[in-house]
Amino acid sequence: MIAFLARRLLEFCPSPHNADVNDSPLAIKRALVGILSLVCLAVAAGLWVFTEDPEQNAFLAAVSKVGIMLAALWLALPRQGESVAWERLVPVLVGTLIFVALAGRALRYLLPVAFIVGLVLFFLRPRPKRHGRR
Repeated sequence: MIAFLARRLLEFCPSPHNADVNDSPLAIKRALVGILSLVCLAVAAGLWVFTEDPEQNAFLAAVSKVGIMLAALWLALPRQGESVAWERLVPVLVGTLIFVALAGRALRYLLPVAFIVGLVLFFLRPRPKRHGRR
């Protein structure tokens, strides 16, 4: 059923230059990952609202974490017509895993600091030189 829905979603964006990618299993898997992520996050939201003590519910914690990880994977998978960018993704993923493993409980304090440092580095990075008319 989910594979059928994913194929139907892919039919909305037909184009001749994406013909090889439209039928690839990677494009279908991206849609499936997105759907599963939304289902996990919807279940987590429902459990948060309808359980008596959501902070002690282990299933809620597991479903929300799986939903967030699937959403991150969905963002990392290439869209139709794009190439796989695993070469750029792997160092970031390894760095993130090491950061999370070492941070432990301090993650709630280090995450906003890492976000601010990332924004600063994004805006202060060297600009590529333009080779145009002056």
